[in-house]
Amino acid sequence: MKGFTRFSSTVTPSELVVFLNDMYKRFDNISEEYNIFKVEIIGDAYFGVSGAPNPCEDHADKIARAALAFIDSVEQMKLDTPALKKADVNVRIGCHSGAVVAGVVGVKDPRYHLFGKNVSEAERMESSGVPGRIQCSDAFAKEVKDLPVKQYTLVARERVEGARDQTWFIERNAGYVAERKEGKEGKGGGGAMTHHHRQMAWR
Repeated sequence: MKGFTRFSSTVTPSELVVFLNDMYKRFDNISEEYNIFKVEIIGDAYFGVSGAPNPCEDHADKIARAALAFIDSVEQMKLDTPALKKADVNVRIGCHSGAVVAGVVGVKDPRYHLFGKNVSEAERMESSGVPGRIQCSDAFAKEVKDLPVKQYTLVARERVEGARDQTWFIERNAGYVAERKEGKEGKGGGGAMTHHHRQMAWR
């Protein structure tokens, strides 16, 4: 999370806990709305997945919707908390699509975890991303392009050093938003592949 260290130095420990609780509650509500399974929180990183443990056909759409909602939520928090805006707090979000190995591991406090190279790729999309934007892999972009309703715009990013493939930024399709407001667009469904999981990691 960009600006988090700066912000945390300007508030008391109690105020910081209140802020984190508020932020995570907002993100949890968004995850629940879009059926995103929260895998874990590590420091200021929030890791979620769609399509696991319960398969669904529109996981790419759900991940993209949730990612945009996360961005909106942070912007609203900055309006509600001037200190956040002053510290220029923002998040990077990374999305990737691919198969994973998943299951409950451990005896003490067992947790549901994801494993495999595609988990690392989702994390890399986040770590190499840009604050305030949603970066996705080429694999995820292809899933979004196949959605029947074109509500997202994909902006090709300049090649990231070390990246194997082209990466993209996901944005709202302004034309689609305008049409929805005018009532010209019907409901759209997902067109994603089954048996694959869409992963999102933000920091």
